[in-house]
Amino acid sequence: MIREYTSGDARATLDVFERAILVTARSFYAPDQLRAWVGTRGPDQWNAQRLAQHTLVADEGGRVIGFLGYDDTGRVDLLFVDPGHA
Repeated sequence: MIREYTSGDARATLDVFERAILVTARSFYAPDQLRAWVGTRGPDQWNAQRLAQHTLVADEGGRVIGFLGYDDTGRVDLLFVDPGHA
């Protein structure tokens, strides 16, 4: 199911983001690049970023498996899928 993001999705979407970078993208980037990409943001900062743009969540049986962030013009900023569902 595709649905609108809610603040309750912060931790799950941040986990998907980090796993997609550290698992899926691992072979394409150097360790320091991966660490920089993941950064040090916590769920509260992440939630504020997700709420600042439109965010859709891919939900399978109550589990977040991906998400998409886009701006008012429709430009996609983020699109990440959990490695187990890529």
